[in-house]
Amino acid sequence: MPKIPDIDSGAEAQALYVKTWTSLLDRAVTVTTWFDGFRVLLFWYTLVIGTQFVKIFRGQPKLAQLMATFSSAAEDLIHFALVFLTLFLNFAFGGFAIWGLVLEEWSTPVKAVVTTLRALMGDLSLEAMYDYAPFATTVWFSTFFCSIVMVMLNLLLALVYDHYTMVKGRSGVVSTMGTQIRFFIRDQMARLDGQTLKFKLTAWCRTNPSIPSHDKILEQIMDNAGLPASERAHIMHSVLGPQIALKARSTAIFAGTTTDKVLGADEQASPDLLWMDDMDPEYGDKLMAGCQGYMQVGYDPEDARTAQLRELVTIAE
Repeated sequence: MPKIPDIDSGAEAQALYVKTWTSLLDRAVTVTTWFDGFRVLLFWYTLVIGTQFVKIFRGQPKLAQLMATFSSAAEDLIHFALVFLTLFLNFAFGGFAIWGLVLEEWSTPVKAVVTTLRALMGDLSLEAMYDYAPFATTVWFSTFFCSIVMVMLNLLLALVYDHYTMVKGRSGVVSTMGTQIRFFIRDQMARLDGQTLKFKLTAWCRTNPSIPSHDKILEQIMDNAGLPASERAHIMHSVLGPQIALKARSTAIFAGTTTDKVLGADEQASPDLLWMDDMDPEYGDKLMAGCQGYMQVGYDPEDARTAQLRELVTIAE
């Protein structure tokens, strides 16, 4: 800290003292500004990290349905936001025009927007507003409640629910997180079956050359099945991709645009789909059994009835 100059010190010493303190305060302001910017950057960084969970959610069917709902409803949500903001700002600026001269919370356009947002949450000083303008307050609050709270918010709920219903219809019956964890544990036990204790303890940091990775197995299955590029893209994008692609293929078969075959619920896939040169045959058999069990978990009676109706129509034609 700079030393306070004596009373009888010259003007040069006092000017140096003022200059030193000015420099220190300027540096303190600079550091504070940079630190505030750093905290804002940390906020945006946490948002970027949060977006990475979207990729993880695509690997769980139930969570993937929710993420697909937001993606499907994005366009409708944008149009909804335009209508909602138009009505919301009209009420905010209308309140500013009515109570802006007498009430602090309505005194500026920004405060009016904040107060209107609080009114949307039910936090509003209605008595003070009514004391100043009874009729205007009654009209403003009644129209705000009916149009924004009753109509627009319920419209938002209906919009999201409609897209969620469509996504569930496209994806069909999906497994829960508990079922997925159970199949994962079985798969890991099958991968470690017959291995030494040392290998089991260090399996998290090493690979078994006789058992390929899941990504490689999936690529090989798609190659053996001869799937087109469009279905491969669906499968690699989300865990719901195989079921969505299966429904699309069933629809195409019924429409006569393709002659591919779709397995029924009681049919078994060919073991050749899992054939790989570097795969342990015993693990391949367990993986095939696990796939059959997973198919039974994902059996959808509605899909079975739809398939029967399509078969009847095909026979009738």
